[in-house]
Amino acid sequence: MTVFSTVHVAFKALLRNPTRALLTTLGIVIGIAAVITMMEIGNGSSQSIKSSIEKMGANTILVLP
Repeated sequence: MTVFSTVHVAFKALLRNPTRALLTTLGIVIGIAAVITMMEIGNGSSQSIKSSIEKMGANTILVLP
């Protein structure tokens, strides 16, 4: 099969099942958005914690066993 015929078959399948194509696309978009959101929340909280520790100063943290 050539690339053109493969693309043609793929588009025919998408047109035959529009609901499935829409739901699949929606799932992919939601999944990518969730991953990006969680990564940004993690980065933001990390920066917030670093900022709080820097505000306290270098000699105020005491770690005891």
